Amino acid sequence: MFSKEAQFFKPDVIEQMRKNPGNVKNEPPLWYPMSPPPTKRSECKAVLIDAPTQSGKTRKCFQVIQEKINDITGRTLVLFITQANSVAGANQVMQRAVNDPKMVAIIPEDNIFIVNKGVEASVANNSENCMAIGFWNSRNTVTMLELVQEHKWDNIVIVCDESDSGNFKGVKDRLCFIRAVDCKKRNADILVIFVTATIGNLSKSILRVAKENSKKFSTGVVGDIVNKPVVEHQFASPSDNYVGASWFVENKDVWKKLKFPSRAKDMSKDDHNNIKEDAVIMEIDKLSNDAKELTLVVTSTRTADHARMSDTLTRCGYNVFVEMNNTIGRQFRVQYLTRGKRLMSWNIPFNVINALADKGDLAAVRKAGDVVKTGIDSKEDLTMPHILQAALFMNSAADERIRKFTSAEELIKLKVINANMNRPLDFPKQPRVALITGFMAGRGITFQSPAVDFTCTSFVFTDTKDAITRGAVNAQRFGRACGMLGDVFSRPGRQPVLIATKGIVDAAVANEASVMDKAKQIPNGTLLSLKDLITEEEWKRIVKSASNDTKSPAKKEEQQEGKIDGVDIAKLKKWIKGSNLVIARMVRAPVMTEKSGSGAGGEGRGGGVGGGGGGGLGRALRVDARLWEGSKIITGSPTPPDLTTSLWYHLGCVHARLGSFSQACDAMEAAAALLPTHPMIMHELAKCYQATGRFSDAVDRFNRVLEQQPRNARAIFRRGLALKSLKRYDEAAEDMEAARKLEPGNAALWVDYHRLSDIDVIELCKPGQESTVMALELAR
Repeated sequence: MFSKEAQFFKPDVIEQMRKNPGNVKNEPPLWYPMSPPPTKRSECKAVLIDAPTQSGKTRKCFQVIQEKINDITGRTLVLFITQANSVAGANQVMQRAVNDPKMVAIIPEDNIFIVNKGVEASVANNSENCMAIGFWNSRNTVTMLELVQEHKWDNIVIVCDESDSGNFKGVKDRLCFIRAVDCKKRNADILVIFVTATIGNLSKSILRVAKENSKKFSTGVVGDIVNKPVVEHQFASPSDNYVGASWFVENKDVWKKLKFPSRAKDMSKDDHNNIKEDAVIMEIDKLSNDAKELTLVVTSTRTADHARMSDTLTRCGYNVFVEMNNTIGRQFRVQYLTRGKRLMSWNIPFNVINALADKGDLAAVRKAGDVVKTGIDSKEDLTMPHILQAALFMNSAADERIRKFTSAEELIKLKVINANMNRPLDFPKQPRVALITGFMAGRGITFQSPAVDFTCTSFVFTDTKDAITRGAVNAQRFGRACGMLGDVFSRPGRQPVLIATKGIVDAAVANEASVMDKAKQIPNGTLLSLKDLITEEEWKRIVKSASNDTKSPAKKEEQQEGKIDGVDIAKLKKWIKGSNLVIARMVRAPVMTEKSGSGAGGEGRGGGVGGGGGGGLGRALRVDARLWEGSKIITGSPTPPDLTTSLWYHLGCVHARLGSFSQACDAMEAAAALLPTHPMIMHELAKCYQATGRFSDAVDRFNRVLEQQPRNARAIFRRGLALKSLKRYDEAAEDMEAARKLEPGNAALWVDYHRLSDIDVIELCKPGQESTVMALELAR
């Protein structure tokens, strides 16, 4: 099959491919051309298509292909290579190609195919233009080279979608493949199209290739691409409806910054991942039920982490959990909670639905005796949002919204797909869904679609270290939140919530800014040099600017205007409802007075909560007529909300932070008397009892907390410490071991039992910051 003078693969790889093509190592092969491509050939251009993530790069790529094929004569082969190991990505391109009338006009629909489906030979022999689509791996690239060698082509178009592939090796391997095609088909004109949203990393990688492989890549098409300004720039301008990384930064209220400590030198990666996961869960639980309707969670890439995340989210108000860790997208596992709180399992039948579509079983339905076409003639007419919407939200409380914002044509598709889902009868009628994924988030897959009203209400992202790729990996992951979503996100109640680390937002903003800047500097049609597109100095400036854009604004000194006794009523209500921040943030001066001993009374000085001590803190928190009159003015309501419970709670936290535990006990007891079942109040009260030596009372209160939060590791650990103080050593040891198993990544729970004899209290966090998982409720 391959001639001696142009042997491009290692012989053992070819032999292995012939014997057992299904078991070849799933990595790009190495090419070793024995003869260089010719230096004299017809003029060849390359094209760079760049745009922000999810902004229409594929559509722009199709336009360029159509223009180039219309400008040339002869038979053309298009090799469209998507990201590595992503069948879903290849299928997505296939769907868009066969549904593009202009593309089908120049390449017959039957000649647009996925490689390795057994149709290559028959299609390639029909003398028409062809498009072979495949994700990047050994088997697919071998098949594409066979197509190049064994058939007559006048023109070959090679599309490298997401061409930098997140790393230098991905760029180099694709250049090797282009060089192999160039050597194989010496008489054909070759056009290479690079498609990317991360031009910074592509430029850096091309420059490195030029420096490290100057001889190997000095001639032919690749030599021109690497060393000369022969690449035509084509920017895919996003529409006014586009939502990108900068949108989330500009809408400050949307982004909730995710923070957790850096990994210590002696900390294992697993332990640090557990700490990150705890931080993620704490932030997710703060979301409203509306924001939890559809949450995309992109943190780890490990399947085991997805399963654990799914299990943990059962305690955060979700009732459906989809583990999307299969890059092929065959059978996504769904877990759901029944009304009886039983956790059940179900697989979304992707393969079954696709098979029915290809057989034509979904092409038509009967409606009122008439046959109605659905528009589903094959699986290419189905997208991932179609499948997920039909599986998760059809025939639920979301039906009215879906009907309102989905066209009649798309609604028919959803109904017929849903009818063939065999979804369990006890599936939640008001689903709150967590889509948990890893690798798929970096594969360019489109998860959201306004066309079928399948859009997320919240996103959760953590960053990974990828400075070496100029943030390409993080930018791709964040891209799953982007798209033509402006109309959806502007609807009342549909503005999403973003929970993300600053690192991933910085990377996304920097890459988006680099693309938009180059669009302004370099008009479409201009020839450029890829290796010089973005220099290291220019990239540093872009990153610095992005980091400054995502910084929180500096806190300004609060003015006394509009306050009563130093308390800003509006902020008081807002902070108490949504946070566990102690009230000391609002009454700094009074707290400083107490620290100096002249305030509301330190330990043993009397004073007391809400009046008597003469200090500023007691005066500021006193529930008197002036405070509530001010609240009436703020709310415009004659009956202001009763914040008494929250005031007692926050006052107790302030006293505890100042070390005044007896007064903290008084305040927490007052809060508990008003709201006796709230686990957070009970937890802080138990800690105060423990700090004042009332260990039996502490154990009792910890027990009440654990009745509602049986997996609260901190409460279990502290109860164990209180049991140790009561000399109930066996029970104490059981609690401490149980706490460590629940939070193995929490280093504070790993203590030396031999050193606990004289220790009654261990502070795991500051008072008032015990658990952002359970925000203080105002309504009793």
